[in-house]
Amino acid sequence: MIAASIIVVTIIRRSPPSGGGLPKHTLTGYWHNFVNPAVELTLSQVPQDYDVVAIAFGEATTTPGQVTFALDPGLSTALGGYTEAQFKADVQALRQRGQKVILSVGGEAGHVQVASSGAATAFANSVYSIMRTYGFDGVDIDLENGLNATYMAQALRELRTKAGVKDILTVVNMQYYNSGGCSAATRRSTARGRWTS
Repeated sequence: MIAASIIVVTIIRRSPPSGGGLPKHTLTGYWHNFVNPAVELTLSQVPQDYDVVAIAFGEATTTPGQVTFALDPGLSTALGGYTEAQFKADVQALRQRGQKVILSVGGEAGHVQVASSGAATAFANSVYSIMRTYGFDGVDIDLENGLNATYMAQALRELRTKAGVKDILTVVNMQYYNSGGCSAATRRSTARGRWTS
């Protein structure tokens, strides 16, 4: 197992309804599916400047490797009753305006573990199901508490077969913050999906 606190990996479907691939330079933002001190936004309020919007976060179940996602009830209340149907419609609206919407798995407090062949299959099956349910274009691997490269590669290859992607890696984003003793001038604010310096 290796630490994964410095990389974020993204898979994007080859032919999403919004058409086209990613631009040469992309701006990725994280939409938080939880209440925190930042301003809560519906997905439709995310600025069009973002090429990729990562929905944070898909979480672990009691089955190794399996991921689940649902709109957070606290966030729904904070947004005045934001519903699952509104969220799904917003995903499609962002895709229609050319943005990619992906599920981010893990996060700083996430406990998704893919450490066996069975867990890899559970990961691929559950992520693919979530992608189909919500219309997500792909998955962002944000496992900050360790990563088994062998079984995650298996999971991503299985997902590639199901979702029809170019390869298991489309974009690698370096995470220049909260990685132990490493400090940098750029930090990502996951709460508002904005870059700050």
